[in-house]
Amino acid sequence: MIDIGFKTTDYIVVRVGTPIETLEHLSGTIEMGMSHLNRAFSERFLEETGRQADFAQITRYISNGGKFYYNSKEHDLSDSLEVVRNEPAKILKDALISSWGDSFHEYRAQT
Repeated sequence: MIDIGFKTTDYIVVRVGTPIETLEHLSGTIEMGMSHLNRAFSERFLEETGRQADFAQITRYISNGGKFYYNSKEHDLSDSLEVVRNEPAKILKDALISSWGDSFHEYRAQT
């Protein structure tokens, strides 16, 4: 199970069976969360507009797929948003594989 929070991402690995067993040695926390996405998009917004946006604006623009009106002009940062969304996923994947070491190949994900 993966829980992406604002500043951190927690992950718990369990062995499915009777009973369900938590594999604590494969579980942990990564210092990366949704704030990473907000910060990266905020930087891209600054490059595009020359202005800083507040948290509520950035959240709204992200929710709108990276498209927004600013200074009477339509902006489309959807491509940039896709890039900044993929970066945390790659960081998370790499961190999990690194922390699990050779154990990574012994387990499979279930949804």
